[in-house]
Amino acid sequence: MQENLHYQLSEAKSILFKALDNSFDMVKNGGSKQEVGQVWSDFLSDFYKRIKQESRARRENLLNWVRVPK
Repeated sequence: MQENLHYQLSEAKSILFKALDNSFDMVKNGGSKQEVGQVWSDFLSDFYKRIKQESRARRENLLNWVRVPK
């Protein structure tokens, strides 16, 4: 089970890194920072909301388990 989680998050990380590179490339090639920023804002907001919803539903706060280094 833990191996599956590692695999899934590794795949997600790879996709997000590609999206990050694509975002910078889009702006470099004349894309709107505001539009790119809005897409990222929508994504991060949806992801955060889902974490909060699942945490409430399962009565376990996933964010308490996570440590993000600065």
